[in-house]
Amino acid sequence: MAPDEPTVEDFVRELRKAAETGIDDNVKNLLHKIKTKYKDKHGKSSATRHQSVEFKDKSEFFSNIHYECVKDALEIFKHDELVAEPGTKFQYTTHGFTLLSAALEKAANKSYTEQITNLFRELGMNHSYLDFNFPLITNRARYYYRDPDHKLKNVPEVDNSNKWAGGGLLSTVTDLLIFANAMLYSYHAAQQSSIKNNGMEPLLDAETMKTFWKGEISDHRGNMYALGWYKIDGEDQKYGGLSDTWSRKGVFLHTGAAVGASSVLLIKPDHNFTSTDGTCVAILTNLHECGELTQLAVEVVEIFGSATFTETL
Repeated sequence: MAPDEPTVEDFVRELRKAAETGIDDNVKNLLHKIKTKYKDKHGKSSATRHQSVEFKDKSEFFSNIHYECVKDALEIFKHDELVAEPGTKFQYTTHGFTLLSAALEKAANKSYTEQITNLFRELGMNHSYLDFNFPLITNRARYYYRDPDHKLKNVPEVDNSNKWAGGGLLSTVTDLLIFANAMLYSYHAAQQSSIKNNGMEPLLDAETMKTFWKGEISDHRGNMYALGWYKIDGEDQKYGGLSDTWSRKGVFLHTGAAVGASSVLLIKPDHNFTSTDGTCVAILTNLHECGELTQLAVEVVEIFGSATFTETL
């Protein structure tokens, strides 16, 4: 490895710095250094920009414009007003991840594309790539949508360079499970001091992991949203005499929606904290607006959770 290549440690170090110094202040200071200004005032002008998913619309979701770097992609939204006062309301935005990737670039002095590519290689995610349009990538899926008559049709070509960090990556179920298991191990390492003595370092240290998954604000369904992950709170067992039941709580998940693709990655740690066990589920589909994937993931993890309980009785 060349000495100037960013490593996983570099990548995680910057995440840790952000967690230690305060996410909001850290990002503000870094964006100030790259002369990116944004409006602190919040209003209604940008409230609908992320809600338009009509298939043939002209929104940024279907952009086919190529951006050479993350900083260029900031031009799409950097003059927008805030949708709400920070910390008062949840609304998911892909552009938020683009903003964070710009801050990460400045902090590490390396491009986001370099950092994420090297992260893939060090974790052994050998079939994960940036979704550039022109390279030939073996087994890259074709993407579809269903028209009003429920017939499958090809989606239009889009260019994901405006959102590398928020939906511009190609991967496989196997690779996503590698990442999920690394996160699962980090979660348990943050809870159990005994894990620190086995010689295997977690991807994220305890304080960073707790910051990432503690949950910040509730969405409209009452679920907590952490840093990039939904957190459905709750322990496996609340009452006695229910050892053969399975609670649909205590899970962390992230969903994805792109032009012609839908996905979910779900992690349910075992909460007895005697091991690093848990269940990870990854679902990838090449279909636009494929609903109920989260429900399917929960049902799949319930099957494995129930099997675990049955075997240990």
